Amino acid sequence: MSLRSAADGPPAIRPGTARLAGIALLALLAPAATLARNVLGQPGIAAVAAVLATGAALLVARGATRGGLPRRTFDVLLGSLPLVAVYAVSSLADPSLDAIANLGQVVLVVGFYAGMALVRWDRRAVMPLFWVSFALLALHVLWWGALGFPRIFRGYMGHPNGLGMFTYLLSAFPLLVFLTSRRFSTLRNLAALGLLLALLLLYATTSRSAWLAAFASFVVIAAWPVLTRRRWRFQATFVLACVAVLVGTWLYLVAPNTEWGWRLQELSVRLTTKNFFSGRQLYWDALAAAVAERPLLGHGAGTEAQSVTGFSWSSHNLYLQTTLQVGFVGLAALFVLLWVVWRQLWHRRRTPFARVAGAFLVGTLVHQMFEVSLTQVNLANGFLVWLVLAIGSSRAEAT
Repeated sequence: MSLRSAADGPPAIRPGTARLAGIALLALLAPAATLARNVLGQPGIAAVAAVLATGAALLVARGATRGGLPRRTFDVLLGSLPLVAVYAVSSLADPSLDAIANLGQVVLVVGFYAGMALVRWDRRAVMPLFWVSFALLALHVLWWGALGFPRIFRGYMGHPNGLGMFTYLLSAFPLLVFLTSRRFSTLRNLAALGLLLALLLLYATTSRSAWLAAFASFVVIAAWPVLTRRRWRFQATFVLACVAVLVGTWLYLVAPNTEWGWRLQELSVRLTTKNFFSGRQLYWDALAAAVAERPLLGHGAGTEAQSVTGFSWSSHNLYLQTTLQVGFVGLAALFVLLWVVWRQLWHRRRTPFARVAGAFLVGTLVHQMFEVSLTQVNLANGFLVWLVLAIGSSRAEAT
């Protein structure tokens, strides 16, 4: 395959009936995959894998029909190489089904993002995703109302936090349509209604991790013109976000042993009727101790939190989970991949697509302080992050 620059021409997938039909199919398959994973459990993983594999299929199709891939696609693949390599070497050193599965998930999300970024995304292409997300949000709000507006609503998810994240990610599509529609148009009013439905559903889930993610995204959306006025500000935004989530993880680790931590616990109960620590303090110390035992390369790509904590839960923190498995080398490799994705947004920073993608990347970094869904565990929700990022970065060749 040969390197091709953005100036060599548009991506292989052009606007047209076939492309819109494929996007509409993706719009239907995405929530179906989430439903399958959360209702069927392990058998539903195949549905998620099938959706993720569409990205790799697009990469192969582009390479076969055009004889090469755009330079920016190679940049993403090269940026993912350290993370893939760390998981691959770890899997070979200590092979297990879990290790191979985690390696496979990393490969799938990278392929999905890179392949979907080849699509020429515009508002017309986003519309099928908007209508499906609007319908899902409306149906869930109606469901919540039919139950009498219970204090905690989980929909068809096994946990309200799962529905909270799903709602947060679905809100990206009404937001995209809102920002790309004419003022006072019917479509923009519908998009605003979709955002209102998302806010109501977020409230219904009482998912504080989703609330924090949504707040972080709102801040970035509002500050985007200032953050992108200079390249150094744009770069510093990502660095500061990464530092903030790592410091936040450390603060949450030490909070149970401090007076201010228990004051936050009292405040959380008073304002949300939910505990601030939410049980994570019971096993994060054990995770931190396990990380300290093998800080450089971790305990193996297939290591799960329950093997070192005694609790049958995931780490509920992407950064602890990654470091537990592949050490600080793997954590650095993860941030390298995300840094490459962030850089893809710079040259299309003035588009609403990049603005939304950047906001949701920062929001997801915050969300992953309390969940694991970006590269493993709950990809039934997490793959939507990669779709939003692909929509934002695809504007390079589309403009």
